Amino acid sequence: MQTSPVVTKKNIICLSALILMGSLLITSLVNQKSAAQSLSNDLPTISTEAKFVKYNKINDLEEAADLIIVGTPSQEFKDRDRQVKRFKDGLISDFYTNTNINVEKVIKKPSDLDINQTINIIEPVSTLISENRQQKITTEHYQELKKDSKYIIFLKKNSFGNYSIINMESGKFNLDSTDPTDLPEDKQSKVEKDDLKKNIVKKYSDKL
Repeated sequence: MQTSPVVTKKNIICLSALILMGSLLITSLVNQKSAAQSLSNDLPTISTEAKFVKYNKINDLEEAADLIIVGTPSQEFKDRDRQVKRFKDGLISDFYTNTNINVEKVIKKPSDLDINQTINIIEPVSTLISENRQQKITTEHYQELKKDSKYIIFLKKNSFGNYSIINMESGKFNLDSTDPTDLPEDKQSKVEKDDLKKNIVKKYSDKL
């Protein structure tokens, strides 16, 4: 004959402890994933101004670009090579992020450029430590590309031989609706980018 297990105060305490540990572990894993996905969104942000040529027409943007690709970033923003360069007096001279892109399609490229499956590009955004806290520093409110989101990206070769995104926020366009920060918050800029995106999708519909 089977006997019923004896429930003691000690057993209840042990069981409660196990449940609590399990809950804490699950919460920790969820928080780690959430932190990885929203690192840049949670950081205080410094947006700097810059002089740049703005293109609101697809033909002008296409002509200005040396390289046009469709692809997805392979890393979270926190895991990328984020650089901040300073003068001897400590003032910031330059900042950027090296972002590795898994290339799906090449729409335009220089004849001397060989692209296999990946390419490293430059984004006008980085992070820095200021007054013992981490901050995001960006140019003209640029928002970084998101891991595994699909984009069409317009790039130009810079003086260091690297390919940088041109036209700031309107130099990259999310194609699979997985990047909620892709459209600017400013109403006018949002309308301009949305119109430009519609024309881009229409023109390259057979290549996206």
